[in-house]
Amino acid sequence: MAITGEDVDIIVAQVLERIKDDSVRIDDLARTNELAGKDLLELNGGRCVSLEDLKKFIKGIGIYLEVIGKNDKETIPTDNNVFSALRTLHEISNNEELLKKIFIRKDQKDITNFLLELLGGIITTDIKSDNLILGALGTGYGLLKTDSTGKSYFEIDKLFVRLKAVFAALEIMELTYSGGNYIFGPAGARCTKVEEFETYFRCYFTADDGSKKVKNKFRVDDFVQCREFNIEEGVHENVSNKYYWRRCVGIGEDYIDLSKTDRDMISDDVPAEGDNMVTIGNMTDASRQNVIIISVYGEGSPSFIQYSGINTYSLEGKAKTIISPSRNEFRGTFLFESGDDVKGYVDGEFASVRSDVAQLKIKDQEIVLSVSSVQSTAEAAKGTATNALNTANAAQNTANAAQESIAQIKVQVDNISLTVSSVEKKADDAQSAADSANSAISTVKTDVASLQLQVGNISLTVSSVEEKADAAQSTASSAASTASSAYNTAQSANSTASSAASTASSALSTASSALDKAENAQDDASSAISQVSSLKVQVGSITSTVSRLENGNELVSIINQTSTTIKLSALKIDLNGAVTANGTFSISTAGYITCTGGTIGGFSISSNSITCDGGGSTLSIGVSGGKFFRVNSTQDDGFMRLRADNDICLDITSYGESNSAIGLKVRCNAAGYGYAINSIGNVQLTARDGEYIKISGLTVNCKYVSSYPYQVQTCDDYLRVAGSSVILNFPHPWNAAGKIYFIRSAATSGSAPTIKFTCTLNRLFRASNGDIVDYIQYYDYKPRILMSDGVFWHEFISA
Repeated sequence: MAITGEDVDIIVAQVLERIKDDSVRIDDLARTNELAGKDLLELNGGRCVSLEDLKKFIKGIGIYLEVIGKNDKETIPTDNNVFSALRTLHEISNNEELLKKIFIRKDQKDITNFLLELLGGIITTDIKSDNLILGALGTGYGLLKTDSTGKSYFEIDKLFVRLKAVFAALEIMELTYSGGNYIFGPAGARCTKVEEFETYFRCYFTADDGSKKVKNKFRVDDFVQCREFNIEEGVHENVSNKYYWRRCVGIGEDYIDLSKTDRDMISDDVPAEGDNMVTIGNMTDASRQNVIIISVYGEGSPSFIQYSGINTYSLEGKAKTIISPSRNEFRGTFLFESGDDVKGYVDGEFASVRSDVAQLKIKDQEIVLSVSSVQSTAEAAKGTATNALNTANAAQNTANAAQESIAQIKVQVDNISLTVSSVEKKADDAQSAADSANSAISTVKTDVASLQLQVGNISLTVSSVEEKADAAQSTASSAASTASSAYNTAQSANSTASSAASTASSALSTASSALDKAENAQDDASSAISQVSSLKVQVGSITSTVSRLENGNELVSIINQTSTTIKLSALKIDLNGAVTANGTFSISTAGYITCTGGTIGGFSISSNSITCDGGGSTLSIGVSGGKFFRVNSTQDDGFMRLRADNDICLDITSYGESNSAIGLKVRCNAAGYGYAINSIGNVQLTARDGEYIKISGLTVNCKYVSSYPYQVQTCDDYLRVAGSSVILNFPHPWNAAGKIYFIRSAATSGSAPTIKFTCTLNRLFRASNGDIVDYIQYYDYKPRILMSDGVFWHEFISA
């Protein structure tokens, strides 16, 4: 029966549905045992198809493919079957070396000896040969994405362009040979003529060859050297090696003057035409004492040496950087890319290492000490264990048991040692406490004995005074009794014996006199009794009182002493000797007082200040009416006033190395009113060399110049020049627009100096007559003014 297209769709749909339901593949369906060959599959319209017919149909339309498994060695590969995934991997693995010859790897480096055509182009970072070494003496080739400047770079041995090459810029380099040495210094020139004077040689050089003008870069005090060392002497007439090193004592536009006497004494050679002269060092200017010498000939060459600080005719000890085949040295400050100092970093690391090593040494010593202690303890334990071993034969049945016993005894011995040490320490502590207690008891006994002695002395003194008072009272009483008896006898005699009246009267007078004396004696005795000191001793205090009568007034002094205080009360207290109180107040025998603070009137004194916040506080130091210092005085107008007639009233000085040093700072914040300084009389402001005076926005920087040529700075204003030949090199006018310089000679008599104004470029001066010139030169004492308009320096001549 014929199968229509609709039947095919049904079969395919059923097969796909079966595949989804049972996960059966088409090739499995072809080999399945679930359906017999005669089994039928139902189609649309009730029609059926057998499994055999379905298999034939599927093979016929190419849906069915036979799969060759990994272990199938019988089936021959054809166009109608395929390898399974495992069989495919198996085939690849077995043919790996063959595949390497056919395919180029993409996961690692690979090569091919055949032409590789990349028709779609190539995108890569670098194209280079394996032996690429960059540089003039390099090898290989390279097309690099970037070089040191960040630009693409192509380097090969030869490049041949058949039709046309276009270069935006072409730099031609040539590798040449040089057998001499190169010196990079502040100045150099080739001598064209020599004139000899009494003390120097004048060496000329070509300053202007018609096409270009060369600036004289030599300076006074330069050490100028000429050295020729590779000439074979005796081959040519008047040709020999030459060396001299002389100080430059003068310069001109196209010449330098070399001293005859100030030179390196190891050579007597003199300057001559054709000499190559170069500055190597300077006697005074540190900025010209550096040089770089590249040697390609001689001992240690080729080499690169950087010298610094050349201020004599010697290079010994001046080399800072040396690069040579036999020796490399680098001196100076080295920085990481981050800006950190390499030396500081290394020193910090070394310091850390030293600290770690020190700690290790300490630990090592501690370990050694510990080991020694352990060894000592072990030896002691060993001895004790041996004794214990001799007395404990029953415990020594076996070697192992003996070792265990020794260990146990060792532990016990250690514990006993610790216990004994603990007891000994406690005994020492107890003895120390006992000694301290005995010392305290002895001190107390001494103090008690002293106190008892003092009280005894006072008692003896009081008893003595009381005995004297009693004696005086007894004498007074006896005298009064005798006088009274005499008076009574006199009265009796007067009444009974008229004839004896005169005698009685005389006796009466004598008796009255005796009575007066007796009363005076009685008063003296009472006074003596009143002067007796009383000493009251109570529990916890001692009070000593002394009193007497003076002109009817009782004067009393009291000393009261308790366990915590001593109170003195008297009309006058006299202290002799050094006095201290609380450790913070003292009075020396010389009368000096030392204390931490206090109050004097309204002034408070602390450890480092004296303050007074009262509105009426004043301070006055007066020497005379013409010399005084007063603060907040009612007799002055201002808050503070100083006066020193015929003397310096106020001398203020400040030292420093930056603008933070200010001698006097005055400020008036009055919204634009008032004055910071109101001066009456002459005012003198002096600026020393290199200093300036700034007044109300006007800044004047005064400069005294005596060494030439001098490079004028934009901060200079007033230039006072000294010398017979003055050269001032000014900055470009466009870098100093609006700048004004005032120039005058320090000399005012004698031969007029030669003064010359120059600039790095030509025709930048407009002379006073209006001409535009390369430089200005004059021979008089008249001051000059130069003013920049941003294009020219304009000259103005003072009358």
